[in-house]
Amino acid sequence: MTSTTAAFEECLYSQHTPRSARHATWAPGTDFSQITCPLEHENHMRPGPRCTPLYVNLPYLHLPDILWTSYGEILVPERTIDLFQKHGLTGFALKPVTVVSVKGYRGSSFPRAWELVVIGNAGPEILKPGRSYGPPCPGCGLREKHNEINGIHVNPATWDGSDISCTTDYPRIRILSEKAKDVIMGHKLEYCVIYPAEQYPTFGGGYLERLRAKIYARDRNLSR
Repeated sequence: MTSTTAAFEECLYSQHTPRSARHATWAPGTDFSQITCPLEHENHMRPGPRCTPLYVNLPYLHLPDILWTSYGEILVPERTIDLFQKHGLTGFALKPVTVVSVKGYRGSSFPRAWELVVIGNAGPEILKPGRSYGPPCPGCGLREKHNEINGIHVNPATWDGSDISCTTDYPRIRILSEKAKDVIMGHKLEYCVIYPAEQYPTFGGGYLERLRAKIYARDRNLSR
């Protein structure tokens, strides 16, 4: 079993790059489900999982190696899929994406994109001092978090060994194995950054400046 090493998030750009220019956006036809609570009603009302196929507007005609939507989905072209499959990476499934438009492009031929859905399971994280959760709501299961995220601490005993996974507490934060990190770094994939999961997202100002490169990584064995 390889060791978990890093959190996997969108690239941090220089400040003059508009945030909207580097994300795909949802197009009409894409929507969330709605979670309602019979006990707390409006206090626990919140969006649930996406309940439709993914329709997107792309910011670029050339689809980067990895592109994020404004809601955190991961879009990849076939060359990235081929690379992951060639190296035997595990922990993800693929769903087709419908491209509705490309910013500034008036043609009718759009790039083909797939949604990379993380199915690897890193289990519940290890709670460190200062982090706590309230009991689950008996009506809807919501658990209140009592402080800010201060690193993601993977428990090797509950991690299923997938190369791409997420914890049950933070399903939007992707966790990479050492193998997956090496593949992404070794091939210099565009528009992603890798950093130690234990440091997510506690970055100081100087560290943020260094993260503005396309790829940043530091080897870290979290299973030790």
